[in-house]
Amino acid sequence: MTIACSQFIWNEPTGLGRNLFLLFQRKLELGQAPEKAELQLFADSLYRLQVNGIVVGTGPARFLPSHPEFDTFDIAPYLRAGSNRILVVVNSRGCSSYQGVPSRGGFVAGGAIADGEHTHSLATPGDWQVLRSDAWDAWAEPFSFAQGPIEVCDLRKLPDSATGLDALDWQVPVLAEPQAHWGPLAPRSIAYPSRREIHPGLIKMIAPIRHTTLRYSFKSKLEFGKDYTPRSRQPFFTHLFSPTEQEVTLGVFWGPVYLNGTELKHENDPLHGDRQIARASLRQGWNLLVGMPEMLQSCWPFLIEIPDGLGLELCGLPGQDAEIAFYLGPVLEHEAYRKWVEGKQPEKATELGGFPALWKPTASLPYSPSPSRDLSWDDVNSNHKQNLRHLGAITLPIGESSGAATAVFDFQREYLGHIRIVVEAPAGTVIDIGYDERLRGDGAIGYFATHWGVNTADRFVLSGGKQTLETYHERGGRYLQVTARDSSGPVILHGVGVIQRVGDHPVVGSFECADPVLNWTWKTGIETLRSSMSDGWIDPWRERGLYLGDAKVETHATRMFTNDYRLERWAIRLYAHGQFANDQIPDVVPSHHFHALSDYTLIWIHILRDFWAATGELSLVKELWPMVERILHSPHWKRGPMDLWETPDDTMVFIDWGTTQEARLGVNAVLNAFRIRALDYAGEMCAALGRMDESATWLAEAARVRDAYQAFFWLPEKKRYAACWHQDKLSITPALHANVLALAYGITTPQQTPGVLGYVKDGLAHNLVLTTGHIELYFFYFTLAALYRHGETALAEQIVRTHYGKMYDAGAWGFWETLARGHVAAGSHCHGWATGPMVYFMEKVLGVGLARPGDPSHVLIAPESESLNWARGVYPHPQGLVAVDWKVNGTVLTVEVTAPKEVRVTIAPKGRLAELRRVESIQTASA
Repeated sequence: MTIACSQFIWNEPTGLGRNLFLLFQRKLELGQAPEKAELQLFADSLYRLQVNGIVVGTGPARFLPSHPEFDTFDIAPYLRAGSNRILVVVNSRGCSSYQGVPSRGGFVAGGAIADGEHTHSLATPGDWQVLRSDAWDAWAEPFSFAQGPIEVCDLRKLPDSATGLDALDWQVPVLAEPQAHWGPLAPRSIAYPSRREIHPGLIKMIAPIRHTTLRYSFKSKLEFGKDYTPRSRQPFFTHLFSPTEQEVTLGVFWGPVYLNGTELKHENDPLHGDRQIARASLRQGWNLLVGMPEMLQSCWPFLIEIPDGLGLELCGLPGQDAEIAFYLGPVLEHEAYRKWVEGKQPEKATELGGFPALWKPTASLPYSPSPSRDLSWDDVNSNHKQNLRHLGAITLPIGESSGAATAVFDFQREYLGHIRIVVEAPAGTVIDIGYDERLRGDGAIGYFATHWGVNTADRFVLSGGKQTLETYHERGGRYLQVTARDSSGPVILHGVGVIQRVGDHPVVGSFECADPVLNWTWKTGIETLRSSMSDGWIDPWRERGLYLGDAKVETHATRMFTNDYRLERWAIRLYAHGQFANDQIPDVVPSHHFHALSDYTLIWIHILRDFWAATGELSLVKELWPMVERILHSPHWKRGPMDLWETPDDTMVFIDWGTTQEARLGVNAVLNAFRIRALDYAGEMCAALGRMDESATWLAEAARVRDAYQAFFWLPEKKRYAACWHQDKLSITPALHANVLALAYGITTPQQTPGVLGYVKDGLAHNLVLTTGHIELYFFYFTLAALYRHGETALAEQIVRTHYGKMYDAGAWGFWETLARGHVAAGSHCHGWATGPMVYFMEKVLGVGLARPGDPSHVLIAPESESLNWARGVYPHPQGLVAVDWKVNGTVLTVEVTAPKEVRVTIAPKGRLAELRRVESIQTASA
């Protein structure tokens, strides 16, 4: 049986709904433990496969519905004679994320189990059964602006025993309609996740939670299918009783909030993210609180804290049900809110518009609807145990008044995977698990330090006893916080770990030299990339989006340490299959992000060419060539003076985080630089395909655009290029990025080159000031290319030392997203787009590269360095490993090379090294 014979199934035909979780089971009676049992499966959006209670795998790799890929598992080791159960938990996101396009729920399986002379088909629908689970909250808040909903799961509703599962109300599945929503299924084309378990190296803190306030909360949500409308407001009111006239401090987020008709002034809490402090002058008796918090996500929580011990009480309406804490009004769009806020604010509930008919009573939730907000607002007794290295069983010190305690674990590196916790606690205990890359002053995780909408925590309600909790979704970070709440007895953590979700990519490339900063940069680059390589190159913690511009650097750097090219080949195809009708390539794919970045669209052509140039795989170029033509011929491009391109109205030119906003506008120098390079590469690839006439056409167009660039953007008085033509004139905003690309891509004329190079060198000399217009870590990839192209080897080595040395000195475990954000502990702390120096360590310092693009049969060893006297390493050549070891002794350069016997080697040092007397040794090794 193959998956091609199977059909997509669901519990109802449409597959529509937000954050749905369905259980699919296949029960079998086997006469013996089978020697062969293969299961193929795919689910939209995600699945977790369990066989007889053991988690076997998760998936699928991110996909476009038009090009799904199924996974294959050998499940024979998990089967036994007698009763067996295959259980697949499927999640359909049904809401925005940067990991999938709008789709619908669907599950398909195939394969078979050989049981003696009998074969059991696993094809769907077959004997599969289905059940929609209510264990997960369908209206859980998003993990971040880029990821789907967090996991809020009541494990009491998710039996882990055969008896409990059999007691559920299983149904016969129906066919998902239309079946053609999904294209033909193909086998998985990238590495499977490793599923190795890693453990923290340090317990940063174990502490009780202090009880100083009373916390009340509610959750507002929009109807399914409607995303949040910016500036929408959720009206609410409540009453606060005070036994005396007094000044109190309230915790709120976020406003405006009015007390007895007067708006409370808020200030940000310096320790607790997404919490604001408001001073309130309470009168004796009941006080009216009215709020209009802005709904910035489709599920929006509101919290308020009042001091405990001051005799305060909170109730929706005095004298009525004390359980009703709030009254919620209909969501207001901006114009209605504007009119409301401009009017006189009510001092009594009876003065509220539509009272009482339009106001819905709402009880305060037992915990806030946002575990990350709860974790952020918790007051931790940080004078408790800290920095423990013993990782045995931990009994959490539950606070007597708060009923809560927390522990913070440090993995001392970036993790990415499914959190696995073995916990022993009474039924009903709430476990909140938080993830981040930074801590706050009291030792807890620094939630919301980088963005108000990054809700980096999940929640589980335990079923009781000793159980293993494994998160459904993969999570990333360095630190892991586990907080127990509302426990009626001891809470013991028997084990905390992460089941890795990174692919198995062999690390066979290496680099080493005499400089500790360069060595750290290489090793940290590999750690950054490997921590990010799940189903694509992603930042593990915040977004997990597969960005196209990032991939330009990441694919190239990855080839420096592994010759497993599957992920790169797959990503290139994935971007191509996501091409929009306007011929642009999505900046992140698959995604609900429907706007392209125009420079990224052109960079896709660069990535395709680079893959062919490094591997010689011309078949991929031939397969995807129509996408190249669509991009370059697209009528979407907006043509300006001299046929140069302007930034299209409905897209953006990203460039780099360090650039000015103006540099992204108008007739754009960076956009046209990437265009010139794309045209050069189109001509090169056409020639390789044997299409010489087409090649000449593309190269002629590149020459025309190059001439136009040189003439149009040139600022003769400044001896450099302008960033753009905007508002009918050449911009004088900083233009480091445009001038870097002009040098890197051979755009400058011989007369212009000295001025442009001088401008770039001067900018780099002041780059660490981090003013607007500077070069950031992503753009170092292009900057180093420019410097090496123009013989500035010493400067290239110096700027790597100074800029990456900042992270080295700060103790970074991964490369930061940007220097500007990283030095203040903001932004992502594990970002693969910063790995550009790895490319130049291998290709310039070691000097390993192909003598001719697309021809792996001839390797050129051309080392160059102005500051190093030795370097050694191994390059993952497509036909085997190429080892290089060179050193300078006085006036003599010794170069030793070992390469596969099928590869011809030429040694030709450059710069300072070329001036030395040379001793060469070339050895061959089997591929």
